[in-house]
Amino acid sequence: MTLLERMKTQAVLSDLAPILNQMIKTVNAMSNKVFAGENVHLANDSTNALSVTAEGVYTLDSILEAGKDLRSKYEAHRVLTSSHPSADATNTVTDTSPIDDVYILLNEIKTDYNAHRVLTAGSVHGGADTVDVVDVVNATTKATAIALANQLKTMFNAHIILTDGSVHGAEDTANEVTLDDLETDATWTLVMGMADGLRTAYEAHRILTAGSVHGGADATNTVSQTAIGVVQTAINGLLNEIKTDFNAHIILLTSHTMKDDSMKITASNASSLETSVTLAKSLISSYEDHRTTADEISEFPNLPLIDVE
Repeated sequence: MTLLERMKTQAVLSDLAPILNQMIKTVNAMSNKVFAGENVHLANDSTNALSVTAEGVYTLDSILEAGKDLRSKYEAHRVLTSSHPSADATNTVTDTSPIDDVYILLNEIKTDYNAHRVLTAGSVHGGADTVDVVDVVNATTKATAIALANQLKTMFNAHIILTDGSVHGAEDTANEVTLDDLETDATWTLVMGMADGLRTAYEAHRILTAGSVHGGADATNTVSQTAIGVVQTAINGLLNEIKTDFNAHIILLTSHTMKDDSMKITASNASSLETSVTLAKSLISSYEDHRTTADEISEFPNLPLIDVE
């Protein structure tokens, strides 16, 4: 190439360089977003890591803990817009955790019982029971749930046979809670059984007018929270719904840059201890993989700018 030809080429490059460099800068700025399309998420969800691991799930108690954790973390993950182009407002887990249900149930029994024992309107009681007060903190953990359940049992059993001060016209001997006090290491099944037992006994007592126990039924302080029932059945329902919602969430393109088919839960629905263990472990594994997909592909390299010097 002659000197004149090289000068002409240099002149063309000098004219084109600013345009080309601007195009390269634009591509570089967009590259991460474009390449993120292979990552499912815009960024990892580092906030909603599970507190449980698949290795720790093998008993009904551990499944209950895992179900509570999965529900809580998945619900927070699906609406996280730092990881998603938009929140997933569709695939909501409507079933509640049996652990959360027992907290709600025990706390409501405490409120309703404390209101019932001092109720004299409508001749429910001849005088208020100011002795058998339930005053431990509300249930928010397993330990506080056990403490509340035990105090509810003690105070309720004392209240229903209280005739001093004309509280009751006669003792209620039909509705005593006979379950053993809960030990500090009681299983969730025992805690939930105590909560259901307290609910049944209290609901029968508050409306008891036979034998002059109450002058009138207490129709005000009803327990609206339903019983936990069969614990295995309750956790089966939660795990099965999380599976359905998670599988729908990971292929929702309005909330992801691409479908995440590889994370689909294929384990059978929970119907027993064995199948619920298998499903819980599968949910834990797929959820943790799904929320961290942005780590799986390295950053797209920047293109070099054109140097015409």
